[in-house]
Amino acid sequence: MASGLRENLTSRSYGEGLETGRKPIQVPRQSLTRQRFHKILKSGCRAEDSRLRTAERLVNLRALFSILSWRVFWVTRLGRAALPFKAPVVFTRAQLQILQCLHRNPSVGRTSLEGCILQLAKLGGYLARATDPPPGIFVIWRGLARLTDIQLGFALVEKSCG
Repeated sequence: MASGLRENLTSRSYGEGLETGRKPIQVPRQSLTRQRFHKILKSGCRAEDSRLRTAERLVNLRALFSILSWRVFWVTRLGRAALPFKAPVVFTRAQLQILQCLHRNPSVGRTSLEGCILQLAKLGGYLARATDPPPGIFVIWRGLARLTDIQLGFALVEKSCG
C-alpha cells in the first residue's frame, strides 16, 4: 500500500475534519455494459450453479454463456436504441415467421426491428403498457428462450409430418 494513502487524521469536530483539503479516494465504477453483462451471466445463465468437474468443460460452458449473454444484451440495447434496422439483422427467417404468426396484427411492424423486439418481449412477459419502461434483459431472456422452444416445436412437427 502506498504511503500516505491511508493516514489517520484527528479532528475535534466534524467541520474540522472536512477542512483537511484531501480529496476522497474515488473507486472507478464498472461501466453499465459490464454490469449488465455479468448480471445476465450470473442471474440469467446461472453460471455459478454449474457443477462441472473438468476445466475443459467449464471453459466450454463459459464460452457458450458468453455468447448467449452477449446476444441477450445486444437485443436489449437494440430495442432501446430504436435504430432503423430491419428485423433480419437479429432474427432468422423462421423466428420472424413465428413472431408474425403470434402477433395479433401481422401487417403492423412486419419487418421493423422495434416491432419484432416488442413481440419478443411480450413472449417473455412484457405487458407493453403506455407507462412501462422499455423491456429489460430478463424479459428479453425469457422471450428468447420461449421463442427458441416454439421454433424447436415447429421444426419437430415439420420433420415428423412432412
